Amino acid sequence: MTGRVVPPPTADEVRTLLRAVMDPELGDNIVDLGMAGDIGVGADGVISIAMKLTIRGCPLRVQIRNDIESRLLTHPGVSKVTIDWGEMTSEERSAVMTRARWNAREQAGDTQVPMNARVLAIASGKGGVGKSSVTVNLACALAARGHVVGVLDADIWGFSVPRMLNMSDRLEAQRVGDSEKPKIIPNERTIGVPLVGSLLPPFDTPTFDDPRGVDPVCTRTPEPCPFHDVTLTEAL
Repeated sequence: MTGRVVPPPTADEVRTLLRAVMDPELGDNIVDLGMAGDIGVGADGVISIAMKLTIRGCPLRVQIRNDIESRLLTHPGVSKVTIDWGEMTSEERSAVMTRARWNAREQAGDTQVPMNARVLAIASGKGGVGKSSVTVNLACALAARGHVVGVLDADIWGFSVPRMLNMSDRLEAQRVGDSEKPKIIPNERTIGVPLVGSLLPPFDTPTFDDPRGVDPVCTRTPEPCPFHDVTLTEAL
């Protein structure tokens, strides 16, 4: 007597299963992000999926593939999973990033930054044009007028704000209350300052010191990066 043969899932059922597969970088499932395209279901239980990544060389490709296979192969009617990898168009990529930013805002945890805080973004597509200098001077001027000011230096490679503010303390991630993830606690004087440069060991960087010894800082970013609002929200 043979056991009952389980039929393969329909394309809609496959799509439902794939909603459990998340893009860890964008924080949403691959179906709603538009990454999972055409789905084919063979009578022999072979599932074929057309997948579009934001970029062809996406470093998360292996993880996403493993998660897809792990999820679909739990269905008794699936014998094999094949994936045809492709790349999103610029329009599709733009739509995905818009959704990712929206998700980041909606899922962002509580912070000490009030909802009515004004954000000044100091940015440029070129280095060495004075982003840090402008940021520091703006922050100090606003603080001198009695405003509560915070500075976020989001530059990964060209950070100089810690030296400009004569700050040498290292920032360490700490668990706050019952939070699941450690958080970076800003250095605070007159101005709260979470800085990339404060996360790394000290090294010499040519810069200038304010002769008045003015304490801290606006948001200073490197070249535009679509992941800033995702990663920084998680960090603070």
